[in-house]
Amino acid sequence: MWNDSEQIRALMKDWGYYPLPHTTPDRPGYAGLLVALRRRPTGQHYDPQKVTVHLREPMGEIQTYTLNWLLPSSLPQHVCPGPIVLYDLHDKRVHFFTFGATLEMIPDPEEQAIIYGFRSSAPIFEQSEQGETFANHLIAEAEVTLGKLKAQLELKMRELEEEGKIQERRPRSQLIDPTAFYLATLYNIARRYEQSPALRQMYPHFYHAIEVEKTWWMDHDQWPLTPPSLRDIFPQCLINA
Repeated sequence: MWNDSEQIRALMKDWGYYPLPHTTPDRPGYAGLLVALRRRPTGQHYDPQKVTVHLREPMGEIQTYTLNWLLPSSLPQHVCPGPIVLYDLHDKRVHFFTFGATLEMIPDPEEQAIIYGFRSSAPIFEQSEQGETFANHLIAEAEVTLGKLKAQLELKMRELEEEGKIQERRPRSQLIDPTAFYLATLYNIARRYEQSPALRQMYPHFYHAIEVEKTWWMDHDQWPLTPPSLRDIFPQCLINA
């Protein structure tokens, strides 16, 4: 589908956003996300008017972008791990979470819209208002991890600033493999739950879903013999001063 712009335009005529399902059934999350930002709302469905997302600049700086229906002259293609938030005219929000993605733009002059596509090798999850879903729990775990990493980054930046090695705080990022981040998150959650009977008893359905997902990756020979640790993935990625 990603190579067929006309197919994407035809699909999005009836949608404000469309999470792309996995080709393998019963997988958690989505294989990608399409968002149509139109000049005028249709009134026929949820009509997103803007999207906020963290993008990686060519030199590695991390910037928050607000996307709308106007075609930008240029836009970074690398989406950083974190939230993708859709807003409509009434500020109703739809929250997604990505472990990293590639951003694509497909202009649709007939609809006076731009379709933004988020493609990732790791699942993209939609946050639900239903409470304790697998997606909500996993997003919370990943956001805690990112929060800790950002705190470590701030501390490191402050130390470098005091040593006179940098003049300003500008978070930089090397490219992060979405699958590596996702598998590291699964591995760390599974290990923590295996070591804690209390957690397994408190969240049995979440633990079971983690084990099922881990088994899927193992059955498809994609679970590494030595799963990547978050420490391996992020320390050199989050700062490059």
